[in-house]
Amino acid sequence: MRLFYTNTSKHLAQRINIRQGKFTVKKFSDGEIYIKIKEQVKNKPVLVLASIVPSEESVLELLFLLDALKREKAKINLLIPYLGYSRQDRRMVGESLSSKVVCDLLKQVKKINIIHVHSSKLKKFLSYNEIIPLKIYYPIIKKYDVIVAPDKGASNLVKKISQNIKIPFTSMEKVRVTPKKVKIIKVKGEVKNKKVLIIDDMISTAGTIIAASKTLQQAGAKEVSVLATHGIFSDKSIERIEKSQIKKVYVTNSLQQKHGCKKVKVIDISKFIRKMFI
Repeated sequence: MRLFYTNTSKHLAQRINIRQGKFTVKKFSDGEIYIKIKEQVKNKPVLVLASIVPSEESVLELLFLLDALKREKAKINLLIPYLGYSRQDRRMVGESLSSKVVCDLLKQVKKINIIHVHSSKLKKFLSYNEIIPLKIYYPIIKKYDVIVAPDKGASNLVKKISQNIKIPFTSMEKVRVTPKKVKIIKVKGEVKNKKVLIIDDMISTAGTIIAASKTLQQAGAKEVSVLATHGIFSDKSIERIEKSQIKKVYVTNSLQQKHGCKKVKVIDISKFIRKMFI
């Protein structure tokens, strides 16, 4: 197995103990991306590690890398630590169905693994295996009295975790007032005097987790922390988290974390990834 990667996942590739393939990624003077495979990969298994983020470069670099490996007849196994555009899985009149566009670009690969996909609707657009590193999460989760799904989308996962490790769970109802603001209607369960852990797939603006934490504290929770697979942390979310009453925020390094926030604890998934493919 050889490991190839794009710049969005270089931080992870450097931590995974899989032999890195020989390849070149650079830009020409006009900004065009250039990729060249510099070793024999014909009929050899390769792991491509690449997140798609809201940047055209992340998409093009991945497509060019896949094309180069495919032309050299490598046996490609694609792992996407974070799949951007997955939230754009529905459309109103006049809008692009962006998640389908991205998925269509990936159909050239037969073996695709994606870590904790935001929307199950993507299964309609692309064949892939979803991976959630629950075994890494369990030691953290077991430190809490109750686990909470902040909205309907997280309920199935939180219920599954509850059944697997025998920990009480509850759910919340959420209404999105604006793209950046949410309102939690109610808590369905008892959290009074409990150490509570909110579990979700991602944190972007932090609107959901902050609104959920306020509601849980009003319901009597002793302390509230959060565990999410992907830490996107957009739009001053770190500043809002630091000012909030949330005690800790656990995220993985599916995306590189450079913010330096003391409340945020980063879970390394590099060994987990290696075990999946070696």
